[in-house]
Amino acid sequence: LNFMKIVGAVSEIQIIYIYVYIE
Repeated sequence: LNFMKIVGAVSEIQIIYIYVYIE
C-alpha cells in the first residue's frame, strides 16, 4: 500500500478544490 502516494493525490485534489472555490 503506497500510503504516501494516496496522501499526495488527496493533497493535490484539495489544492485544486481550493483554487476552484476561490475562483
